Amino acid sequence: MSIVIHGHLRRGTLAVDLDLEIPTGLTTLTGPNGVGKTSLLRLIAGLDALDHGTLSINGSTVDDPAARRFVPAHQRPIAMTFQELRLFPHLTSLDNVAFPLRRTGHSRTDARSQARALLERVGAGDISDHHPERLSGGQAQRVALARSLAAQPDVLLLDEPLAAVDAESRDDLRTLLTQPDLAPTVLWVSHDPNDSHLTGSRIVASHDGIGHTQHS
Repeated sequence: MSIVIHGHLRRGTLAVDLDLEIPTGLTTLTGPNGVGKTSLLRLIAGLDALDHGTLSINGSTVDDPAARRFVPAHQRPIAMTFQELRLFPHLTSLDNVAFPLRRTGHSRTDARSQARALLERVGAGDISDHHPERLSGGQAQRVALARSLAAQPDVLLLDEPLAAVDAESRDDLRTLLTQPDLAPTVLWVSHDPNDSHLTGSRIVASHDGIGHTQHS
């Protein structure tokens, strides 16, 4: 299994019991608002920590409060697209996507070349020189997706990745995001019933906790 979580997470009034194993491949996470779906992504990404229990990724423990072990976000092999997107306002689309490549030692020329190819792949090649303030919601979503892919993560976390994308583009991006070469493990949070046909595992979140896994 790629990700194994057994434990408890509390944030304000939200209390979530977790007992799940997320395999390699694509897993979709569904459920009503307010049951902890985004909190689960933040936990796996290293932006939040368990109150008690353990979390392991690819067999390595990254969160174990009892053992005082917590691997921070920047040391985990993970990329995440947020609902807020969080593009750097002072960078063009191209340089936003190139940013994770530059952080890992790629030259500016190589990083920008790979970033340009990723923008083309998500259908955003024509906005490579635009700053975020000039982008529509759908365009910004595409740039954010390309930036996540540039990190070449072992685990890709997608929080409503198609929410701001126009209906005509959703099928293309949905097909892109189910390609096996994007990341070994993809966890996709969705409220869209059109995503219900996605193949792979499915996790259903409820007010009783997150841990019921189905296979489609």
